[in-house]
Amino acid sequence: MGKEDVGNSNLDYFSPEMFENIAYVMAKHADGSIPDTPEEWLDGFGTFSIYQVLPKLIELWGLNVRTDAEAKKNFAQQTGQ
Repeated sequence: MGKEDVGNSNLDYFSPEMFENIAYVMAKHADGSIPDTPEEWLDGFGTFSIYQVLPKLIELWGLNVRTDAEAKKNFAQQTGQ
């Protein structure tokens, strides 16, 4: 998104819900025994500042993306492309 589009962004409005949903999907994928809704899952936690955990989540997300990129690169090498 370019700087000229910042005023048209609704990201600030949806950020907490989007963060919760992304975190829930990742957790549910890792452990199928967690509750079936994000609300039930979140009720099991105490409160914390998003700013305390966001740097680690961004780091983990970056590692996940990097792993995908390396896999595609290795696939291309194996197929001779």
